[in-house]
Amino acid sequence: MLFALMADYTPEAMKALIRDPVDRGQVLARMLEATRVKVVDFYATSGGDNEGVLVLYNVQEEIDFKATLNIAIASGAFRSVRGIRLLTGEESRQALVQAKEFQNHYQPPH
Repeated sequence: MLFALMADYTPEAMKALIRDPVDRGQVLARMLEATRVKVVDFYATSGGDNEGVLVLYNVQEEIDFKATLNIAIASGAFRSVRGIRLLTGEESRQALVQAKEFQNHYQPPH
């Protein structure tokens, strides 16, 4: 399953990165080597006062991605952290087919 994590650095974290510039994508990939989480791609993001990261992860179990979100939040390095599930075109189509099927059985409140 593919997920994206988007996070904005705190000013303190940016100061630390400026003081000691490193490729955080490589650091993250090494850290997660021993887990079931594989970093697919890592991007630094920039825009206004929102300097951060966009990380694409591949996980076997959704709970593994939730664990990485918890670690990011607990680190204190980010002022916001968001995670979303990414679907392929075929997965999206399957979800729409299932929604159509569910819709036949759903009765909204009146």
